[in-house]
Amino acid sequence: KVTAGAKDVADADAALKGFSDASSINASLKAGVALAAGKGLVIGNKGKFNPNGTATRAEAAVVIYRALTVK
Repeated sequence: KVTAGAKDVADADAALKGFSDASSINASLKAGVALAAGKGLVIGNKGKFNPNGTATRAEAAVVIYRALTVK
C-alpha cells in the first residue's frame, strides 16, 4: 500500500464475491485479501481463494512479483 499508494477497499465482501469460499477467510484478514484481489496480486484457483491451503513456491513467487510490480 505504501509503495504503490493503494487505498483500502471500501467493501471487502463485494471485492471477494468472485471467490466461492470467501466466507472461509478470517474476518480480520478480509480487508487485506480484498486489497490483494482488487490489485490482481491473487486471483485464486478455480474460483476459490483457498484460505487454509498452502501455496507452492511458484505461486508465492508470482504473488511477490505482482506485489513488486503493482500499479
